[in-house]
Amino acid sequence: MADQDIRVNEEGIEDIETLLGMVVHSEDEAYKLYNDYAIRIGFSVRKEKIRYAKNVVTHFNPTHNHELAKPEERPFLRSNRKITDAQLGVIKTFKEAGIRTISAYSYLVEEAGGFENVGFIKRDCYNVVNKQKLINVEAGDAQSLVNHFKQKQAEDPMFFYAIQVDQENQMTNFFWGDGRSRIDYNSFGDVICFDTY
Repeated sequence: MADQDIRVNEEGIEDIETLLGMVVHSEDEAYKLYNDYAIRIGFSVRKEKIRYAKNVVTHFNPTHNHELAKPEERPFLRSNRKITDAQLGVIKTFKEAGIRTISAYSYLVEEAGGFENVGFIKRDCYNVVNKQKLINVEAGDAQSLVNHFKQKQAEDPMFFYAIQVDQENQMTNFFWGDGRSRIDYNSFGDVICFDTY
C-alpha cells in the first residue's frame, strides 16, 4: 500500500485519509512513505528512538509550527539528500587519483546539470570522504602513527601530540607540533594547519 501516490496541492495533501490506517510492512517502508510526504510539503524528517506502540497510522495532524521549505529549497532538505552508489564511485575514483573533494563535487554537479539536481550538498560529499577514510584506516595504521609520535617525542622533548577518538575508540583527528614550531609560535604567534580536505 505504501506505493500509493499521495495527491498534493499547494496547501498540502488533498486526500489525507489515504494515510490513515495504511499498513506498511517494515520500518524502512514507513520512513520512506512519511519522508516522501515531508519533502513534497517542505520539511525534513529524521528517525530517533523507535517506540513500537501501534502497527498503523491512526491520527495525522497536518498543522506545522514552522515555515515550510519553498519548492526550490526542497532538494536540499536533509532527509531528501542522498549520494547514489554511482556518485560514490565517482567520488572514490577522484580521491584515489589524488583529486580534491571539491573537484569531485563540482564534477558531479556539472554532470547533474546544477546544484539542485545533484541530490546532495557539498558538506555531504566531504562527510562521505571522511567516512571512507575512517573505514580505510586500519588499526595497524593508527598504531603506527602513535608509535611515530612517541619516537618523535623521545627525540625532541618539546614535541607535542594529541589524538581524538570517537565513541568506538576509532581515531578521528590528531594534532602535533615539534619543538621548533612551538618556539616559532611563542616568537611570532603564527600557526600552520594541514587539513586533508
